[in-house]
Amino acid sequence: MALQRVINTPARGIGKTTLETLERLALETGQSTWDALGAAIANRLSVAALMAIESFRQLILDAQAMMTLTRGQAYRRRGAGRGRRHGL
Repeated sequence: MALQRVINTPARGIGKTTLETLERLALETGQSTWDALGAAIANRLSVAALMAIESFRQLILDAQAMMTLTRGQAYRRRGAGRGRRHGL
């Protein structure tokens, strides 16, 4: 459900028909709507819808990668800080 709230906010050109197609594909395959994005990109949508969906999907994947890097950097900083405090 969270995906449905953010997928087209701000407007990304992902319309009601595209969302319905994704939901139907998810139900038919037993996948999450997120996983259905990949399948839809592979074979089920118009060119315009494909471009909008792929752009959104890449935005989310990039954000996930940035969060992973940020968490890793924070972890290393905490570890380095502890070692210095304790004279290690």
